[in-house]
Amino acid sequence: MAADCAAQLTFWDIGPQEVTLDFEGGQVVSDTGLLAVRLLDKELGVLATVAERLPDPRAQALVTHTREALLTQEVYQILAGYPDGNDAQAARQDPLFQTLLDVSPRDGQELASGSTLNRFHHAYTRRQAEQPPEERPVVGEVEAARTRRLRVLNDYLPELFIRTRREPRRFVILDVDPSDDPTHGQQVLSFFHGYYDQHQYFPLFVFDGASGFPLAAWLRPGTVAAACGAVDVLRGLVRALRAAWPDVLILVRGDSGVATPEVYEHRAGRGRPGDLLRLLRARGAGGAAVRGDRGLPGGRLVAATADRGQGGDQPPRPQPPLCGY
Repeated sequence: MAADCAAQLTFWDIGPQEVTLDFEGGQVVSDTGLLAVRLLDKELGVLATVAERLPDPRAQALVTHTREALLTQEVYQILAGYPDGNDAQAARQDPLFQTLLDVSPRDGQELASGSTLNRFHHAYTRRQAEQPPEERPVVGEVEAARTRRLRVLNDYLPELFIRTRREPRRFVILDVDPSDDPTHGQQVLSFFHGYYDQHQYFPLFVFDGASGFPLAAWLRPGTVAAACGAVDVLRGLVRALRAAWPDVLILVRGDSGVATPEVYEHRAGRGRPGDLLRLLRARGAGGAAVRGDRGLPGGRLVAATADRGQGGDQPPRPQPPLCGY
């Protein structure tokens, strides 16, 4: 049914001045908060830097939308609540997203379509499309690009963390967080986990304990052990932090699933002066819970590792003391 709308509205009872409302304001958006985020992103060069490092197997001579443009469009669609690639069919004509990508809404230039965005997301290319899939040499390049992208992104997170600190950190708490991620379909590597009673992925995250800044994110099958890959992830993070801040004290914090022999052996084999390896309870003297960046979350049994360089400063002692050993 066709809508019957007035072309304009006139308000006669607003004081002595006649007020008329029409709908000829042109393209108007309301979600302008992303403009401030984009300004900060540009000043820090967050997406521009990581886009340069992402492998892209597309035929570059035929590329219309650059890696930075596609990455920026996808990230800001997610921030705006449009995570699906199909959402690009509407977002590509939205003046807000065009402005975010430095495209004038008046020029009639559209952003990437959902198909283009999804191909970039999966590192897909039309190169050698005339050959059967099993005979395309580019297939190996595509698989390598996907794997390399995970490494690029995880290497970039601690680099960005270090670059955005106003001053060198005296200590860093690495919160190791195996998280259940429910799945709803036939996704590859989705399995049923008996403890969580669901089909899921079991990704491993690492955050800075003081600020919550993400330092690592690795997708894992749904039934792996909680500490699977933790040693490799921690080794890379410690190396990056130590290169920037040689004397920083590094504490590793996680739940009991992370307290495995491999984690203990990794720390014990380092043999650096001042290294500590203790099992800490998250309650201090008198049973008072210690919370926040001054201690461990209340009520959790935590495997904690201290990785300290020569002459590093001790982190501030919590009150009550963080000594459950």
